[in-house]
Amino acid sequence: MTEPSQADEISLFELCEILWEGKWWLASFVALALFSAGVFLLYKDPVHESRLFYTVQKLPYFIEDNEVYTDFKQMLFNENTYNDWKKTNSEITMPFEYINLTEMLESFTITKEEQLVTLGMDKDHLKGDRAFVVVKSVKLDILPTADYLYLYMRHINTLLTARYLQTAKDALVIIETRFKDYSAINDSVVNNTLEIDRYIKSAEEGAEALTIDRPTRPKQVTSSAKVLVLAVIAGGIIGIFYVFLRSAIRRYKAETGMVA
Repeated sequence: MTEPSQADEISLFELCEILWEGKWWLASFVALALFSAGVFLLYKDPVHESRLFYTVQKLPYFIEDNEVYTDFKQMLFNENTYNDWKKTNSEITMPFEYINLTEMLESFTITKEEQLVTLGMDKDHLKGDRAFVVVKSVKLDILPTADYLYLYMRHINTLLTARYLQTAKDALVIIETRFKDYSAINDSVVNNTLEIDRYIKSAEEGAEALTIDRPTRPKQVTSSAKVLVLAVIAGGIIGIFYVFLRSAIRRYKAETGMVA
């Protein structure tokens, strides 16, 4: 097998030389990308958002925080739960579709919808982990929607609190039943019973599963700088590909004796 000749290899210096020779092509592609991004920003309505933070407040000891966040998410995006709530709140004009258009905030998303509800988790070392619901819209009047969503979240909080309270009461009944069957009661059983008792008392006195903050004021979140940076990167990548492709074609023509 023949080794590739030195003439077939392109050094780093030659790559830089190719890029330098094609600098005007690179500049042209970057300029075109920036122009396209500018037009996009000019005609695209700015996106505004309002956030509703919520954190775990009071739970039975045997229920983990993550379980509550999962239960909350399932109920938030359950159409039957929403319709049951809306039956007793006929003045609510927010359609369920606004809530159902959702994606987790794990990656950058682009949407053509005028309204979008998303979920996320705020890793704040000072305030601790806080979950939040985001209402995004191209309209400035999203605060009423955020207020309706706040009332709906309060309704879900009431349902969750009632569910966990009943679960605690059922657990207490099971423990008390077992007390009758066993004469030996260890400290762990006693401590667990007291924990459940304390939770039941606090829940019946008004402690809720979650603490839900009122929606923040809508603020513009469309990032012109991010769009322009992405345009520069995209234009540069396309430009580099074009310059190398053009150089390779020219080199091939020269080696085969084709007319340039």
